[in-house]
Amino acid sequence: MPEIPKGMLNLKRLRTFLLPEQIYDGSTFSKSICKQITTRFSCLRVLDLHNLHLKSLPSSIGKLIHLRFLNLSHTDIEELPDSITNLHNLQTLNLYECLLLRTPPKDIRKLTNLRNLNVASCYNLTYMPSGLAGLTLLNRLPMFIVNYEYLAHLRYKPNSTTKLSDLKELNNLRGDLYIKIHRDFEKNMLEEAMEANLSNKQWLTELRITFNFDYIADNICNYHDEDVLEGLKPHSNLRKLWIERYKGQKLPRWARGDLCITLPSLVEIILKNCNCQQVPIFSQLRFLKRLEIMCMDNVEYIENNGVCDTSYLSSKSQGMQTLFFPSLEVLRLTEMKKLKGWWKVEEIESTNDSESTLSSELVGTCQQYGHHQLSMQTIFFPSLEELRLKAMKKLKGWWKGVEAIENTTDSESTLSSKLVGTGQQYDHHQLSMQFCNLSKLHIFNCPELKFLPLCPKVEVLRLIGTNERLSVLKMATSLSTTTASTSSGSGRADLKLKKLTMDNVEDQLMSLPKQYLQHLSSLIVACDRKLVNTESLGEAFQTLIFFSPIFGIRVL
Repeated sequence: MPEIPKGMLNLKRLRTFLLPEQIYDGSTFSKSICKQITTRFSCLRVLDLHNLHLKSLPSSIGKLIHLRFLNLSHTDIEELPDSITNLHNLQTLNLYECLLLRTPPKDIRKLTNLRNLNVASCYNLTYMPSGLAGLTLLNRLPMFIVNYEYLAHLRYKPNSTTKLSDLKELNNLRGDLYIKIHRDFEKNMLEEAMEANLSNKQWLTELRITFNFDYIADNICNYHDEDVLEGLKPHSNLRKLWIERYKGQKLPRWARGDLCITLPSLVEIILKNCNCQQVPIFSQLRFLKRLEIMCMDNVEYIENNGVCDTSYLSSKSQGMQTLFFPSLEVLRLTEMKKLKGWWKVEEIESTNDSESTLSSELVGTCQQYGHHQLSMQTIFFPSLEELRLKAMKKLKGWWKGVEAIENTTDSESTLSSKLVGTGQQYDHHQLSMQFCNLSKLHIFNCPELKFLPLCPKVEVLRLIGTNERLSVLKMATSLSTTTASTSSGSGRADLKLKKLTMDNVEDQLMSLPKQYLQHLSSLIVACDRKLVNTESLGEAFQTLIFFSPIFGIRVL
């Protein structure tokens, strides 16, 4: 919009000025046009200037004393004029993704009617002004920046920027809250973090806490991080939790305890780049749908508590069917350099199983946890749809005991027990109930992984940087196929593999049973070679062409 139509300039009582279609089209909006708006339309209640290359606002913006809603998102504004705090009736100030914004509004305490302050994705913004504590009507504050480094430079102006304690009275906050903490702690932070009073903010559903990168803090164990996180205990209604760059050796007590009591409503958990050696026990959270653990180099076992949780591993005597992660749909484990397995189990005396622990296995059933045996009715990941494993250098297996069936010709009933490795007899139906809804399987850079039972419902399979001896696909498939065939009576399994990506065609493709290729529509070969020698694929490639023409074979 190069200029405002002259006919509009006479609309003295205009209350709403919107540009709803102004979406990334390169339109510009000059400061002079803004000045026309603010001087001509003094009765405005709603002003939307989003997605314009607006670099500054005129000081006359402060004359819009009736303004309730101001949207400046996706603009190039670097600094807001001081007069903006004259907008005492303003309820919404949207600065989302103002990437160049460096300075927040000063004297923001004057905006006493403010309900929504959105500075999310303002990556140049390194601190927030003092005065937020007095905005008790705030119900949306997607991002809250606490810069103790900046405070350290303002020793003579200690109240010029926000602290965690400024959240104390903001109990109407709802939705998501991202707390971004810049470190320079000089005191015990537990008391101040507790003053944030997050446990009383019952309307918050998402909490993200990030300790900003600092070279010194990232190379030592930061005990101040432990105090801060201990004090930021959320309300039990929380549904999503994200903790990033936490450098404490252990998680706070509210996370180490029984999450079914402290945070029973969680549906999503993300732990990224944390220094702690243990993670909480998540498996019994009834509503958890998404779990991501990334770049946690010190974790060796996901559930490293020395003993098993008998609430789901010892229900055999009660004859109950128990679910391990009953609602989990997405599991992503990325760059866990020391991860050996899911559980850490102590060695057990006088056992018939030579491998009594779960070392180097992602998931499996141990023979004993103390005096408790794993229930044969335990179902692992019944709702899981996507599994992503990346950079797991010590991970060798998927299921305990799979290694024992390689190159064996035992009967299927014997193979069933060997697949589990407990000495107990598991029938095909029980095996098919594990990972029974898995549809997407992504494995990247797991060089020690040699055994992989491929579930029959998998539609998307990606194998990059795996061991050339990766096998057991055929054995696992035969078991699953038998189960499916028996249940359907059709004589064949309902196999659904549609998209396949791999970097070792000759070995991996030939290890796949023919049945898995019949619905394949996309084969992506990720390798350095410009061409794939189809003759070297032999029977496997011919079978692929025979069952279904591939819509696209791409060589990356």
